[in-house]
Amino acid sequence: IQFGVGQAGVDMFLLSLMHTREDVRTIKNTLERLGYKDFPLIVKVQTPEAVKNIKEILPEVAGIIVGRGHLAATMGRANVPGIQKKLAEAAREQAKLCIVGYQIVESTTKSLTATRAEHIDIGTAVRYQQVDSLMLTTETSIGENPVVSVQIVQQDFREAERWTFRKLARTLLPMNVQAEDIPHLIDIGAYLMAKRIKPNPARALVTFARFGVAAAQLAQLRPSMPIIAICSQEQMFRRLNIVRGVYPVLVEDEALKRGEFIRVDYAAYLAKKLFAKEIRKIKAQLPKGEKQEEKGDKKLHFPVVLIYGEPGTPYTDTIRIVDLVDDLGVEI
Repeated sequence: IQFGVGQAGVDMFLLSLMHTREDVRTIKNTLERLGYKDFPLIVKVQTPEAVKNIKEILPEVAGIIVGRGHLAATMGRANVPGIQKKLAEAAREQAKLCIVGYQIVESTTKSLTATRAEHIDIGTAVRYQQVDSLMLTTETSIGENPVVSVQIVQQDFREAERWTFRKLARTLLPMNVQAEDIPHLIDIGAYLMAKRIKPNPARALVTFARFGVAAAQLAQLRPSMPIIAICSQEQMFRRLNIVRGVYPVLVEDEALKRGEFIRVDYAAYLAKKLFAKEIRKIKAQLPKGEKQEEKGDKKLHFPVVLIYGEPGTPYTDTIRIVDLVDDLGVEI
């Protein structure tokens, strides 16, 4: 553990054969003694005891992996689909990662195509169980077609997400989410505001990710628009890459790292750069000289929702709707 966090620079640890909260606490206590109190841990759920204790384990970790191989051996193959669904729901309720692994596209270890059953398996996990990530194992470690394996999963995941986004766009909240504190409530409010902007929903949710809390809580809601997470630390950038719906952006700005900037201005500036192509298209279609003069004007051409708080804290306390075409903003 000391080598991993101190010298190798690993982003997180994967813990196998954890049965209870106390098992996880043993590792966390070791990390705390080494000075890494909040280091993210991923637990591989692979035993009946871990499934039973999942609600006590989740608060201690950053996420879980559904270890389908061991679960099939210990709890029966026929029970794995239901267990996977239960674990995915439990993880989302607590805004934790859920990763599904083992035999995702096992046939590609020898073949250039996946089976129909494997395509359905991916679609079920992404569309209906709303998992964050899929983990390939033998497909990319010893398989004959590792690149093809990744391409198949990526294509299926994207298609399933498009279907999911269309479905969620018609719902208010995708699940029974309970706000744990005021910052969490603000994140939920930002999501709801982004959906209800007229005539079209917001194009993106933009937040800062020093600790990754707001990005994870927004991802829990599975918004139909991308979550742009502005990262000043490369390790946080890598960690957020596996969170569904989050698009981390690493910035090498020294003022950002020191906290010496106006957060809302920087977020809007970065969003403009990211969506520059789309903004230019919209401006080209506007009648010459058209300009919104009032903040209360409901006609927004390219709205984004910015969520931010005081520098150096993991909490959000402000929501701002900004039209990137006309530079208008309303702060809440």
